[in-house]
Amino acid sequence: MNNEDLCQIHYYTSKKLYHSLFLFCTQALKKKIADPVLLFWRAYSLIKENKITEAIEELQQLQEKRELLLACPLALIYAHERCKIVDREAIEELQAKYTIAANLQTIVDRAYLQAALFYYHTGEINEATANIKKTLSINANCTFATVLLGYIELNSNQEHIRKNSGTRFDSILNKSPKNVEALMGRLSYLRENHIQYNIALDTSSELIVYYPSFLPAYIERSYLYIELSQWDQANKSARVCLDIDPNNLDSYYTIALTHLCKDGNYNDAVSVLVKLFDLMKIIEPNNAELAYKYARPIIRISGRKKSVLNICKEFINFAIEKDPLNNMYKVEKAYIDQLKNNYQSALNIYKEVLTSDSQNIEAVKGFIRCLIMVGNYKEAEEHLEFLIELQSSLKKSAEIHYYYSLLIWFKYHNMAKRITFLNDALDIMLEISKRSPIRTMELNIQLNPELMLEIVESYFEHCPTEPKREGEMINPIIKRIHELLVLICKMIPGSIDALFYMAKVNYLVGDNEMAKQLVTECLNIEPGFVDAHLLMAQIYIEAKSSYMAMQSLDKCLSYNFKVRQNPIYFLLKAKCEKAEGQIEESLKTLNEIMTLPSFMNNSNTVNEEKSNNDDDDDSINTVKKLSLRERISIYLELIDTHCKLHNLHDAANIMQEAIEMFKGTEEEDQLSIANANLCLERNEISKAIELLSKITPGKYYYIEAKCKLADIYLKYKNDKKAYALCYQEILENNPTTEVKVLLADSYMNIQEPEKAIKIYESAFDANPEENSLALKIGQALVKTHNYNKAIDYYEAALELNSSISISLKYELAELYMKLSKLEESEKLIKSALTNQHTDEPAVLSEIVKLYQLLSKIHKKKESKKETINALLKAREFQLRVIAKEPIITQQADTSPSQKLLSNICKEIADFYENENNVDKALLFYNEAIERCSTNAKAILALAKLYTKENDLLQAQTQCSLLLRLELVMDEATMLLADIMLRKNSYSSAIFHFKYLLEKNPTHYIAFSRLLNMMRRCGKLDEADTFFEMIGNKMSSKVEMDAGWHYCKGLFHRYTYNPNEALKEFGYARRDAEWGEKALYHMIEIFLNPDEDTIGGDAMETKGSSDDRGSNTDLFVFYSAEKIIKSLPNPESIKAQIYYAHALLATKQKKQIEEGLNIFMEILKEKKEYVPALYGLATAYMLLKQPPRARNQLKRVTKLEWTEEFSNEFEKSWLLLADIYIKGGKFDLATDLLKKVLSYNKSCFRAWEYMGFIMEKEASYVDAAYHYENAWKLVRESNPSIGFKLAFNYMKANKFVDAINICNRVLKAWPDYPKIQNEILDKARYSLKIPIQK
Repeated sequence: MNNEDLCQIHYYTSKKLYHSLFLFCTQALKKKIADPVLLFWRAYSLIKENKITEAIEELQQLQEKRELLLACPLALIYAHERCKIVDREAIEELQAKYTIAANLQTIVDRAYLQAALFYYHTGEINEATANIKKTLSINANCTFATVLLGYIELNSNQEHIRKNSGTRFDSILNKSPKNVEALMGRLSYLRENHIQYNIALDTSSELIVYYPSFLPAYIERSYLYIELSQWDQANKSARVCLDIDPNNLDSYYTIALTHLCKDGNYNDAVSVLVKLFDLMKIIEPNNAELAYKYARPIIRISGRKKSVLNICKEFINFAIEKDPLNNMYKVEKAYIDQLKNNYQSALNIYKEVLTSDSQNIEAVKGFIRCLIMVGNYKEAEEHLEFLIELQSSLKKSAEIHYYYSLLIWFKYHNMAKRITFLNDALDIMLEISKRSPIRTMELNIQLNPELMLEIVESYFEHCPTEPKREGEMINPIIKRIHELLVLICKMIPGSIDALFYMAKVNYLVGDNEMAKQLVTECLNIEPGFVDAHLLMAQIYIEAKSSYMAMQSLDKCLSYNFKVRQNPIYFLLKAKCEKAEGQIEESLKTLNEIMTLPSFMNNSNTVNEEKSNNDDDDDSINTVKKLSLRERISIYLELIDTHCKLHNLHDAANIMQEAIEMFKGTEEEDQLSIANANLCLERNEISKAIELLSKITPGKYYYIEAKCKLADIYLKYKNDKKAYALCYQEILENNPTTEVKVLLADSYMNIQEPEKAIKIYESAFDANPEENSLALKIGQALVKTHNYNKAIDYYEAALELNSSISISLKYELAELYMKLSKLEESEKLIKSALTNQHTDEPAVLSEIVKLYQLLSKIHKKKESKKETINALLKAREFQLRVIAKEPIITQQADTSPSQKLLSNICKEIADFYENENNVDKALLFYNEAIERCSTNAKAILALAKLYTKENDLLQAQTQCSLLLRLELVMDEATMLLADIMLRKNSYSSAIFHFKYLLEKNPTHYIAFSRLLNMMRRCGKLDEADTFFEMIGNKMSSKVEMDAGWHYCKGLFHRYTYNPNEALKEFGYARRDAEWGEKALYHMIEIFLNPDEDTIGGDAMETKGSSDDRGSNTDLFVFYSAEKIIKSLPNPESIKAQIYYAHALLATKQKKQIEEGLNIFMEILKEKKEYVPALYGLATAYMLLKQPPRARNQLKRVTKLEWTEEFSNEFEKSWLLLADIYIKGGKFDLATDLLKKVLSYNKSCFRAWEYMGFIMEKEASYVDAAYHYENAWKLVRESNPSIGFKLAFNYMKANKFVDAINICNRVLKAWPDYPKIQNEILDKARYSLKIPIQK
């Protein structure tokens, strides 16, 4: 026999796979016929399967074999002792035969080895050791004997002997590296001692490489991966085993464990277990212990799924059938009934076991549990007290402490004692876990995840139902739950219950993102998990997303209509309705709860509730017994809803009912806080303070009560000192970091950041790893305008901990940017982005914020390429954030993530619009609206872009959408009015503005836009009506508004009354909103009060107002320069343009050339910047270089008109028309002037030029018509135009009209030259009117 076969025999025997041993030996005998060792171990397997007669027959034929001279008599004795009728004579004869053989001098080493191996597997360790030593004395190189001695030492109770066993295996491997027995021994040594698992994996790999068909190597490798929690590798290894042996039991068992522990896939696990059970009945038809061994760990990770428990029960029933006297099998069967809530059935089995074995501790524990659950508290307490006494001599049991916690709660309702016993149970479990860092099946049985989850459920009964507030301490119970859940998740990461409870813990500590992620995992495993849907709704309610919460509740209802029996479902629905302003509906929903049987009968015993669930399917229970806190939360919500509806009498009645109901419970103080809120609603401030003051230190709700009391002092008493004192008292009684933060926050609330900073720093010193404290300190320093210290603090925090939260780096980078330290900000952001980050949504969201900030920095630096790249990166990461959210969230355009993505897309679109990339701008505006259909800024920007592109239909559609959604209605109305105007629907445009101003008379932006529109339409005469309407509605208050004065200044300027315009703009010049605009108008008036065509000289001098000397020109320059310097941003391009025009106004060559250089510098950066092109042309005209001026002006005519530069376009066209007129090109000039009038019918200069052209063409009637329009527009304030009008009237034989105009001019300007002699006298003469002397 080779070593591989002997090693396989040893493996099957050690694992107690006796029928597998029989099959292996039978198969091997086909190749090695009549091999005595194979025949011997096959006979041994028959003994173990209770086929004694067959075994004795086979063994008797092997007695004379040299290798079995010792082992064979021993095996026969062992077989005879297991017969129903023991043959004592045969045993004595065999003992004598063994004695004789043992004393023979010719015994070979193989005989001693087989005897040692037999003794080892029958539990005679001392005899096994003695025979091994004899083997080695004969043959020191017998490797299997050394390996077997290593196994014996490995199983020793003494640690130093166990550690020595490794040297046995290594000594063989040093000589023979491929020795299969030594490699298996070394693998067992490494696994048993939980050390060097990488070496253990390497050893298993060596075995597989050296012996590819050696199945135990693959099996042990699978279990090794399980112990390392490498579930995918374990599954893969198991499937490789199945390729070698399709009926391998351990491989199916490994796959079932993977489904349960890693995936939480109970259905697939059950399918594999059914196949395993069927195979086991064939391969190991008599192996009761194997069935028991397979079932025990599965039962404890079953998630109480009835399908899993039912197949496990089949395993246990099989074990009981094969070995009906084994009480442990019966105890396991009772435990299954217990998990299925069949407490009476389990109780009967436990009684049966204890009748025959009263010392069975496991049966006693189960018996006590069932007594508690059926309500027999007295008997349960007696047994528990006895077990507690026994614990001094026995190992401490977590189960006993847990059962005591149940008894204390159900019988005495003592929460404090219950928590103490639960803590004891948890401490025992943590201690057991520390002893074994690796998750073996034995540890799973010992810790029992099902029991651990029960403890978690018990803890949750005493947890808050709402998340902690910022700065509030984490509840100690939640910390304990978290400890336990971390342990469970390590053992069974796919446990849907553990994931759900971990999500709940994260929700309660305020980490909504992680909670949402875990709930999503739960729903991926079990889409119909009611509690997960309800928790998701709670998370959304906490995040102020009632729409998404309702979606979760509706989805929950679609999976299970029984949820309508669950009070929590209605409570959450009521909260959603209240958040959406449907208070009446919320009240109806809450009243429904009061009529639910599950709410009214909630006081039933646990057994009554549980037993009703016995016939439920595997879905997680829809209705669970409400905890005390959940019941109170329903009453509190009902009271709050009545208060919202001002039903204070009803609220008081319900409050009184709740106080009576929960009197004497730990939650009584919570009702006192709610009662105080009710008192505040009734304006009973003193009573509220009295109620809150009664909640003393040491009570659970003390901190919450004190915080509420502080709020009352601040909001109702305006007593900042008492407000801060409340938090100081909390700190005195609870000197924790969290409370320090609360006190510091309170100082921030009352605008005392200096005190807050000291306390924040104290808290940070105690807890330097807390990033949120570093943030708070920095923010407080910024509020005190101590920017340098804030920067120093942030930088020091980063030096201490380079892996500190990304949010801290964001705060520092933002501060750098605000202080214009753009390079430092950019460097910090890039360093934060280059670090390795997790794919968690919260981290990705911080990265999005960093890219947004980076885009702002590049925008300030005018780095266009980097700006758009940063924005596109922000969009990319925000898409990743959304991809990690539940599908229902991704599809909702009201979620915060979608809104943020919409805003980012809008910023990208704005960038492309500024770059005149219309296609991309449209693309991203539409994406912004698609992501959030209520993004008013994006819709408005899109409408403006369509207007700019002259796509008026699309623009009107977007404006109508804004009005329908009631978003930015004012701006939408103004834009719609502009669109109507472009469609030549002046009355519709006026209607929209009138509607706005009637609704809000102080909407001066709209009024200024209206004046501009009236000017363009030539309807400024109608403006007086609106001034009168606003003046009447606002009475004396109107004179205090800078916007009013700005609009009046605008009107006077548009009606060519520069002095009044300057006066009104002067009133508005210091206003934050209107000041800059007013200043620009003042500069323009100073530079050109008469709206002349600067540089144009086609028409003759227009009277005395144009004849300014050099002193006047310098005065204009200095006045304009002074105003430019007072602008908010005197270095802006617009300010530079005005400064250059002021230089031109001096009419001195040196200054004109300086202004020309400014225009040229601007055009180097912005080649088609209309104000600079116009300025350049004006400078050339003043320098008497008309051809150059004409070239620049022609460039302007090729550009598309925009409202932003409407004045510059107008002036450019007028100047070019002037040049054409002087050159006699009247047709070209006329076309330009008509273009001016198409955009601004109030441009008197265009009418004047048109009249001049008509006059030159001797078309005096037409000339008079155009001059008349110009005369009306200037409101008869320009004598030059009056002169021309009178002259053309006279030429057109309209002598009366000519006389009338002359009289008006002379009345205003009695000394105006030539008009008396050349026009008035001649007109009178023509009418034959005598002239009076």
